[in-house]
Amino acid sequence: MTLTDSPEDPSKGQEDDKQTPVEVPDQALEKFSVFTVNQKRAIVTTGSFASFFSPLSSSIYFPALDTIATALHVSITKINLTVTTYLIMQGVAPMMIAGFSDKAGRRPAYIICFTIYLAANLGLSLQNSYAALMVLRCLQSAGSSGTVALANGLVGDMVTSAERGNYIAFASVGSMLGPSLSPIIGGLIRAFFLPLLLFLPETCRKVVGDGSIPPPPLNNSVTDYIRHRRRKRKGLTPDQDKMEEYRRNCRFRFPSPVPSLKVCFDLETAIILFATGLAFAAFYAVMTGATTSFHEVYHFNNIQTGLMYIPIGAGGILSAFTTGRLVDWNYRRHARRAGLPVIKNVKQDLSNFNIERARLEVALPMFYLGNAS
Repeated sequence: MTLTDSPEDPSKGQEDDKQTPVEVPDQALEKFSVFTVNQKRAIVTTGSFASFFSPLSSSIYFPALDTIATALHVSITKINLTVTTYLIMQGVAPMMIAGFSDKAGRRPAYIICFTIYLAANLGLSLQNSYAALMVLRCLQSAGSSGTVALANGLVGDMVTSAERGNYIAFASVGSMLGPSLSPIIGGLIRAFFLPLLLFLPETCRKVVGDGSIPPPPLNNSVTDYIRHRRRKRKGLTPDQDKMEEYRRNCRFRFPSPVPSLKVCFDLETAIILFATGLAFAAFYAVMTGATTSFHEVYHFNNIQTGLMYIPIGAGGILSAFTTGRLVDWNYRRHARRAGLPVIKNVKQDLSNFNIERARLEVALPMFYLGNAS
């Protein structure tokens, strides 16, 4: 079988980007996922909106820090401490929920996250003490922040490296919208959990493979039921031996951060985590301190202060879509130079392909630009 450039390649026609036809054995063209492109986009977008609630609950807090301090009769320093504890849990919770979702599936992880999140929100609406605020903010963070890792997990379940950048853009929209919209809209969004519970399909590859294996009852959704019923009508029945193997691998275990912490001991990963961690630390330091500055220096009210956060979210959304496309374009450019065919929805051997360089050539200029700004 002969494969050539995709017609949607933006660099088509350039001499140095032309691809020589490459022979690929038919057995190597097994689909990575049975989900269609539209289904993938819908699933990832749903996961993205779920990840909206973590930055929502964090950023909505910033314009009202002074007001909360006055209402609870505590110093602004103590209120800032609740921001710190929220961010600590925001870093710890994904490590626990990510490992859990890899074993038990994405849907149970989402359900657990939103149950904790909704319970914490209910408690926060009824509390009137600083101690309760501190504890419930930690629970709120633990419930909402796990969804950010799960959104990226959905991408990894269904999308190969060749087209992952574009889908990561969809997955990150929710977390980018949070800092922009949350100071304005407040807690108006409360009805997202029900459609997620009913319609988000299971995608974890250890539970459903490429999507052709029906999930167990606890992981099943309305869309899973409909999709597998249609596949059965078409004669696409799952292999029973393979299904039993996946059932044995699907286990509910208490969430643990240990599997995720092991990643930190890899030198290259540790460097990336350290660099991005510093960037996010600076981001939240500015976000937290800006509220007091806007009030004291510029005498803004809460609404005006909330509006000042719009540029951060708008820039993040713009970056998500443009950077994702740049990453995929650079991947294709390097693949052509290496003689590697770019095949969508097919897992390829990248052991002799410098994927790190393809990613970093886009990521590093962005990182330096952010530092300069």
